[in-house]
Amino acid sequence: MKYLVTGGTGKLGSRVIETLTKSVDASNIIATVRDLGKAEKLQTLGVDVREADFNDEFSLEKAFQGADRVLIISTTEPNNDKRIKQHTNAITAAKKNGASLIAYTSGLHDIDNPNILALAHSATEKTLKESGVAYTILRNSAYLENELATIKAAINGAPIITNTADGKIGFAPRNDFADAAAAALLSDNSNNKIYNLSGELVTYDDFAKVLGEVLGKTVPVKRVSDEAYAEVLKSIGMNEMLVPIFVANKADLRRGVMEVDSSDLSELLNRPVTSLKDSLAVLVNLI
Repeated sequence: MKYLVTGGTGKLGSRVIETLTKSVDASNIIATVRDLGKAEKLQTLGVDVREADFNDEFSLEKAFQGADRVLIISTTEPNNDKRIKQHTNAITAAKKNGASLIAYTSGLHDIDNPNILALAHSATEKTLKESGVAYTILRNSAYLENELATIKAAINGAPIITNTADGKIGFAPRNDFADAAAAALLSDNSNNKIYNLSGELVTYDDFAKVLGEVLGKTVPVKRVSDEAYAEVLKSIGMNEMLVPIFVANKADLRRGVMEVDSSDLSELLNRPVTSLKDSLAVLVNLI
């Protein structure tokens, strides 16, 4: 059995591969990368490293040869049309090479009305379901690492500024999502399944309280409107084209889109999800 992971040198993909090596021989793992020069660590492990370009269907077909189970890690292409095409190219390549399972790292989103950040996920899920290949959809909640800027600001005495009101979200560290993806890829019970992967549901007030416990001080929360939040993002230098996207994403959180009460993550991990407090303690020590 050959297992293929795209984005092999990325933060998520490299951890997935590391976890896979604990269960299968590295020679049975294929990692696709954009730059072979950055894949020395994988090659040292004995992983079969192959160069692939998501914009080049032929390169993907060549890289996916011999892969039985494929994990497609969603790309970071900001243009939705291009991103959807990239994912479609990967699904097509896996299918042409006879893959028995295609797993995809999606995200929690409003299925009927996805925001601009989730459009590519929604379209890719549809393509995957229609591919005729057994699929596994991993709808990841929020990586706690995405809050590093917020944590740094709180350390320096700033409040947590949010437009999410009492909306809840299930943060988990990236490693937990990676380990869950590896488990799904290895499992014989993941065919045509959708997993909603989330940690303990918290508001940003809850988040601030736990962060305060880790830091040993009170972390205030400042609730603002969407308009005020947009101004905050602009003031810290965010690209103005990205501002409405981030505001809309947080507004989705406020209206409950990310409030998915699911035990899928802990079940795939076969252990409890790393607690918010423990995860924050790790991140704080890295800052």
